[in-house]
Amino acid sequence: MKANKTILLLFALAFAIVVRANDSVWNFNPYDYQYDMTVYVGISSIDGKNVSDVSNYQIGAFCGDECRGIAEAKAVGDKTYLYLRVRSNVSAGEVIRFMVRDLEKGKIAMAKECVEFFAQQTLGYPSTPYAINAVNQYTITFDTDGGSEVDPITQDYGSAVTAPAKPTKEGYFFFAWDKNIPTVMPGEDITIKALWIPNDNPSLGDANGDGYVNIIDVNLLIGKILGTVADDIIEENIDINKDGDLNVADLNLMIGIILSDDNQSL
Repeated sequence: MKANKTILLLFALAFAIVVRANDSVWNFNPYDYQYDMTVYVGISSIDGKNVSDVSNYQIGAFCGDECRGIAEAKAVGDKTYLYLRVRSNVSAGEVIRFMVRDLEKGKIAMAKECVEFFAQQTLGYPSTPYAINAVNQYTITFDTDGGSEVDPITQDYGSAVTAPAKPTKEGYFFFAWDKNIPTVMPGEDITIKALWIPNDNPSLGDANGDGYVNIIDVNLLIGKILGTVADDIIEENIDINKDGDLNVADLNLMIGIILSDDNQSL
């Protein structure tokens, strides 16, 4: 009878752990593994920002895509750390990585650090836990406003961003994005929208009618704005925003035409 109660208790404990892991989006059963190691783990930073309170975070240990342990928050005096038992079916050699989940936001970050599994090893102490630094992944989405599709960029916070090729749109020049594409991934998801110049006039921007839009046209427009050039330029070509006035807005749009990949057709 006592043996049966023990078996039922162990089953209930295992079930509780699996249920709790499922609640935390990580599926994990410690009884699937033979060996374990202990890690007293702390979160030093997320996306470069210091973390002073770890109680709102959960840490999972992973070998590849397989969850090998879920940390539990423990308190010693006024200090909180995360107690983690990492599991394996080999006594040594597997590479263990850590994922950090924000319990409020549900966002999961990857730690930069990884450790090698050794059965019965203890890493860190409650007073000096093993510190990890985690980074989230964020996405830059490109709204081309009816132009050709530009794939979103999803990368780790702080990683270098390579700007995509400019989109195209029939009947328009690509002018610019409405905000600068960051050179490194920011700590938030952002959307960047394409700005277009209508190309209903095939000579748009061609101030002197020579069939090209270049620095000569820029100088002519500047002169026209300043009143230092004659009136023999083609104003309908350089009033690019069609507001009836020649100003800096038209100058910016002309520069956009020059920089546009479509300019080679002029």
